[in-house]
Amino acid sequence: MRPLWSAAAICLAAAVACGPKRLPDLAHEGKDLTEAQIHARKMLKATQLLFEQGDLDRAAEGYLQALSTDPLLAAAHLGLADVYELSGDGISTLAEQIAYTETAKTKRLAVDRMADYLFAKFARNPSSKREVDDETQALALLELSRAVSAFRAGQAERALGLLEKARKGIPRAGVVDYLASHYHLSKGFGDMAAVAAVQAAGHNGFFARQALVDQLDRRMPNLLERLRDVLASEHVSHPSDAETSFVLGCIQLRLGRPAKALEVVKQALAWGAPQWELLFVKAAACHLQGDELAAGQALADLVDGDTDLSRAFSKARPSIFQGLLAGELDDFIAKQLAPRLSEPARSHFLWRMEAERGGQQVESLEKAFFEQVEQCYPAGSFDKLPGTAEPDGHPASLSEYMGFIQERIDEAMPAFWDCDRGRREKRAAPSGRLLARVELDRSGRVALTSIEENTTRDSVLAHCVLRKIYAMRFPRALRAWESFKLPVVFGPEVDGLREKSPQ
Repeated sequence: MRPLWSAAAICLAAAVACGPKRLPDLAHEGKDLTEAQIHARKMLKATQLLFEQGDLDRAAEGYLQALSTDPLLAAAHLGLADVYELSGDGISTLAEQIAYTETAKTKRLAVDRMADYLFAKFARNPSSKREVDDETQALALLELSRAVSAFRAGQAERALGLLEKARKGIPRAGVVDYLASHYHLSKGFGDMAAVAAVQAAGHNGFFARQALVDQLDRRMPNLLERLRDVLASEHVSHPSDAETSFVLGCIQLRLGRPAKALEVVKQALAWGAPQWELLFVKAAACHLQGDELAAGQALADLVDGDTDLSRAFSKARPSIFQGLLAGELDDFIAKQLAPRLSEPARSHFLWRMEAERGGQQVESLEKAFFEQVEQCYPAGSFDKLPGTAEPDGHPASLSEYMGFIQERIDEAMPAFWDCDRGRREKRAAPSGRLLARVELDRSGRVALTSIEENTTRDSVLAHCVLRKIYAMRFPRALRAWESFKLPVVFGPEVDGLREKSPQ
């Protein structure tokens, strides 16, 4: 195996942020460890081997035992999240990801995977003091993990009791009530479930969004109206909370109240830089009221912004189009939003929309996107791309897996730089940086890739890179799916590296 970072990859300003780096993500780093903490870390390493061997049941037991020995061991929460994700248990995965985020705090993965949760958490009270100390919170999150384990074992009553114990250490956290909502619903107590879901949304607007993503409104009568009422109250108290405003606007649209949706998002837009989601809700509300001029202006503002709509799609959660809005505005999107996008961004957007809703034209739209990109470049530019061969062997550990990803990116970097050929004179600044997000499915194929940042403002260049990323192949994922960020620098400063890179 070649060195992980050769000269050809110097342009990667930061290490590739791929997958969880579990064992280093531990609490108490740099401090003297107690005997219990040392023992917990030994248990964690042994459990990690079980996980990598596919023994999920024993791995779940091991992670929980490690947490019982040291409740501040954040990596054990992440391990449980991985186990539950591979098991297809979304609500348990969410609970453990939140527990990891609260325990790990500033770790990159905590911020990256739960950005929506963190944004909503601090949107209402950004400067509020901590209510409990770290150890008390960690003990409460341990009870949360025990509740999840009990519910998965079919012990719903015990799980609800453990959630009440957890609540004492993490008051107003939201996750306790949201789990309770699902657990009550499993027992057929719809009204109690709705009350808990509304309480969760009152603590943190993220859980209102999550309730709609999980389609709880289809199983709980009047949940949309109840969520609307609690979010409207929170909006009055915290008018600068853009997350609450956005979710409330979506709910008002679904309730057939576009005037109310427009009122709330206009107020949110007045507080800061326009976010594309808020602009979309504004455009949809204006359209539903028959004000096509205002709708068109909002869509123009959305398209002219710096956000590429590829960011709307992720394997982690449905987009707002199929999630919060439940596909109710697909016609407006197809006839009003998509035509305003320039190619090849339009073709990519239509392909991802169709794939997310499970339509029948996925393959033809994928082909259309590839053709649109290739029309912008000379013939043969996408032939024999590096990094596209099926990988040999199967990495036995996460560190090996991440090393293979880095090696493949190093191999493909010259092909990414080739996207700049013939493009540089078309933009004001020759240099720039592209940051792509890459998500792999279980087989190791690229399921999704999106443009997170593009300082070149050259959409054709960016989608050329996406087109080449989609062709790449990686080993079978060790989790349900893997994700990483891929930065690429363009401009004269990397020309020398391109010429020296092996072809």
